[in-house]
Amino acid sequence: MAEIIEKWSKEAQPFELKYWETKGLSDYSDEDFFKEWWDNIFNWIGEIEGEVLDIGSGIRPVFNRGYVIEPLGNEYSKIKPEWWKNVILYSEPAEKFIPEIENKIDFILSWNSIDHGYDWKEVLNNIERYLKKDGTVVIATDCKTEQIGVHPILGANKEEFIKEIEMRFDVLKRIENFADREIAIILKKK
Repeated sequence: MAEIIEKWSKEAQPFELKYWETKGLSDYSDEDFFKEWWDNIFNWIGEIEGEVLDIGSGIRPVFNRGYVIEPLGNEYSKIKPEWWKNVILYSEPAEKFIPEIENKIDFILSWNSIDHGYDWKEVLNNIERYLKKDGTVVIATDCKTEQIGVHPILGANKEEFIKEIEMRFDVLKRIENFADREIAIILKKK
């Protein structure tokens, strides 16, 4: 695991930062693009109420409120501080447990982030601990077992991932190949 964490820290995170400083910044700075992109996704998800947590937001938090866990958040918030002024940021990897938000969150969004970390099962452990009873989480990810470039891998194929998810959560909706992700799932805490 130490080797995976080091590769994530020394190679994948600098790659992510460079991406978001260029292409991602350009896309997410376009208000029409940002709104249309997320409106499409939220039409599928449905209404979101209560305390929210965005795990792995990239350069711009999806919600203009609540909590964000983003390992590069400190760097991103310097690039566009106005995007970060209304959220509580934890600039930590999703694998690190944040005790301040345990049993505090009604809705968690993890869009294209769980496969960018180094231990997806630990992220799921944390998600379970953050959610209130009957809380909802949306996870959208690609399921890869082989590394592509510097990007760490989920380390599970789709069947393994779904099996683990179904042991931990009730599946409300599932769709494949939606909004540029291999799989998107709406889950309820058991």
